Amino acid sequence: MEGLIPEPYVPFSQRILASFAQPAAVTTEADAAEAVCRAATDVTGQLRFPAGADAVALARSSEGAPAGHPANQGNRQGPART
Repeated sequence: MEGLIPEPYVPFSQRILASFAQPAAVTTEADAAEAVCRAATDVTGQLRFPAGADAVALARSSEGAPAGHPANQGNRQGPART
Protein backbone atom coordinates (compact mmCIF):
# COMPACT_ATOMS: atom_id res chain seq x y z
CA MET A 1 0.00 0.00 0.00
CA GLU A 2 3.02 2.21 0.04
CA GLY A 3 2.45 5.34 -2.00
CA LEU A 4 -1.33 4.96 -2.05
CA ILE A 5 -1.96 7.29 0.88
CA PRO A 6 -0.64 10.87 0.81
CA GLU A 7 2.12 11.37 3.39
CA PRO A 8 0.20 13.82 5.63
CA TYR A 9 -2.54 11.20 6.10
CA VAL A 10 -0.33 8.18 6.83
CA PRO A 11 -0.42 8.41 10.66
CA PHE A 12 -4.21 8.73 10.66
CA SER A 13 -4.72 5.96 8.11
CA GLN A 14 -2.42 3.59 9.99
CA ARG A 15 -4.58 3.93 13.12
CA ILE A 16 -7.75 3.34 11.13
CA LEU A 17 -6.38 0.34 9.24
CA ALA A 18 -5.02 -1.16 12.48
CA SER A 19 -8.46 -0.85 14.07
CA PHE A 20 -9.96 -2.79 11.13
CA ALA A 21 -7.62 -5.67 11.99
CA GLN A 22 -8.91 -5.77 15.59
CA PRO A 23 -12.71 -5.50 15.41
CA ALA A 24 -14.41 -5.09 18.79
CA ALA A 25 -17.62 -6.79 17.73
CA VAL A 26 -18.05 -9.44 15.08
CA THR A 27 -20.76 -11.67 13.68
CA THR A 28 -20.35 -15.41 14.22
CA GLU A 29 -21.87 -18.25 12.22
CA ALA A 30 -24.26 -18.89 15.12
CA ASP A 31 -25.36 -15.23 15.07
CA ALA A 32 -26.13 -15.48 11.35
CA ALA A 33 -28.03 -18.75 11.77
CA GLU A 34 -30.11 -17.27 14.59
CA ALA A 35 -30.97 -14.20 12.49
CA VAL A 36 -31.98 -16.38 9.53
CA CYS A 37 -34.23 -18.43 11.80
CA ARG A 38 -35.80 -15.27 13.25
CA ALA A 39 -36.38 -13.89 9.75
CA ALA A 40 -37.86 -17.15 8.49
CA THR A 41 -40.35 -17.40 11.35
CA ASP A 42 -41.14 -13.70 11.85
CA VAL A 43 -44.77 -12.65 11.38
CA THR A 44 -44.41 -8.93 12.16
CA GLY A 45 -43.34 -7.74 8.71
CA GLN A 46 -39.92 -6.68 9.97
CA LEU A 47 -37.57 -6.16 7.03
CA ARG A 48 -34.14 -6.28 8.65
CA PHE A 49 -32.69 -8.75 11.13
CA PRO A 50 -29.26 -7.70 12.34
CA ALA A 51 -27.02 -10.68 13.05
CA GLY A 52 -24.20 -10.33 15.56
CA ALA A 53 -23.00 -7.64 17.92
CA ASP A 54 -21.55 -5.48 15.13
CA ALA A 55 -24.74 -5.47 13.08
CA VAL A 56 -26.92 -4.87 16.14
CA ALA A 57 -24.76 -1.87 17.10
CA LEU A 58 -25.01 -0.48 13.56
CA ALA A 59 -28.79 -0.96 13.50
CA ARG A 60 -29.15 0.80 16.85
CA SER A 61 -26.97 3.68 15.70
CA SER A 62 -29.27 4.26 12.73
CA GLU A 63 -32.43 4.32 14.88
CA GLY A 64 -31.85 7.96 15.77
CA ALA A 65 -31.26 9.07 12.20
CA PRO A 66 -33.74 11.61 10.80
CA ALA A 67 -36.67 10.39 8.74
CA GLY A 68 -35.66 9.88 5.13
CA HIS A 69 -32.00 9.29 6.06
CA PRO A 70 -30.49 6.34 4.17
CA ALA A 71 -29.79 4.60 7.49
CA ASN A 72 -33.53 4.24 7.99
CA GLN A 73 -34.37 2.75 4.60
CA GLY A 74 -36.00 -0.64 5.07
CA ASN A 75 -36.36 -0.40 8.86
CA ARG A 76 -40.09 0.30 8.81
CA GLN A 77 -42.39 -2.41 9.99
CA GLY A 78 -45.07 -3.39 7.55
CA PRO A 79 -48.38 -5.11 8.17
CA ALA A 80 -48.28 -8.45 9.92
CA ARG A 81 -48.13 -11.43 7.62
CA THR A 82 -50.76 -14.12 7.99
